[in-house]
Amino acid sequence: MKRLDVNGLSNKELEFIAEETPIRINPLRNLERVKLLTCTVGPALANQEITVPLWVALHLKRLKQCKIIIPEWLTISNLEDISARSSQTSDLIPVPPNFIEISYTLMKYARDDFTEIPEDILSLLKTIEDKRRDNLADGLVGGLMGSEASDYLPGYMFKNLTAMEINRIRKATCEVLERRDKMYRLSTTSSSGNNDNNNNEEEEDDDDEDEE
Repeated sequence: MKRLDVNGLSNKELEFIAEETPIRINPLRNLERVKLLTCTVGPALANQEITVPLWVALHLKRLKQCKIIIPEWLTISNLEDISARSSQTSDLIPVPPNFIEISYTLMKYARDDFTEIPEDILSLLKTIEDKRRDNLADGLVGGLMGSEASDYLPGYMFKNLTAMEINRIRKATCEVLERRDKMYRLSTTSSSGNNDNNNNEEEEDDDDEDEE
C-alpha cells in the first residue's frame, strides 16, 4: 500500500488514515469473503482470529459481529513502561504508529473488549501524552535558548514524533522559526553594516597616511 503523506492534514484526517491500520479481531459468526478497495476480508469462521483494517473491525463491532483484540502495546504493563521511561529522559520514547489515534478510537468504540480496567489505561495514556508534550516543549525552548541571534536555526530535530504530535506543534514551531529567521536576518544585516563602517574607517586612515 502506498505510504500516505501526513503533512498539513487535520486531526480528523489523521484519525481517518489511522483506521487503515491492521488489527486482529475475533468474529462472532462466519464471515464471507468480501473484496474491498484496499484489501480482501474473509472468509473466516466464527472464533477464528483474522487481521483486518481498523475501520472494518469497527464496522463489524457496530454490527455486533466481532470482538476486537486489543493490541499488546495498549496494555497497562506496556503503558507503565513507556510512562516510566518517558520520566527518565528528555527524549521521546518510540511508540507504535498512530499511537494516539488508535488508542482513543479503541477506548471510544471497543471499551468492552479491553481485558483490563479501561479507566486505568485511559489515565496512563493521558500521563504519557502530558510527559511527551512536556519533553517536546522543553526541546523547543532549549533549542531556542541555546542559540544566539546570529546563529542560523533552520529547524528542530525530533525523533519518534507521532503524526498527531507533529500536527499539534506545527503552528507554534513554524511561528518560532519565523521569528528566529527574522532575528538572524537582522543580526547578519547589522553585522554586515558594522563591517562596512569599519572598512571605510580603515580606508580613510590609509588615505590620511598617504597624504602625509
